Amino acid sequence: MFILGHEATVRMYSFIILILIFMSLEFIWPRRNPDDKYRFRRLNNIILLLINFIAARLIVPLATFDVALLVDEKEIGLFNVISMPLLLTRGRL
Repeated sequence: MFILGHEATVRMYSFIILILIFMSLEFIWPRRNPDDKYRFRRLNNIILLLINFIAARLIVPLATFDVALLVDEKEIGLFNVISMPLLLTRGRL
């Protein structure tokens, strides 16, 4: 169960390895002619990668939390349609 205990570290290292592999492949077999814009494109790709990381790690969990609060407030969703004990539906008394 090493992976479950170190999920963030394994994910980070696998991501870094894949990025390095693809950057190497792009250097070896470029699809565009190498020019002065090569570094600019790489910098743009890294900036987009950081924006995606921030969005995936911060915005998505906050949005799901907000949706859960909205569903609880409007009393919609599966747990409001079927009858279950209160402790199972809300997790609190």
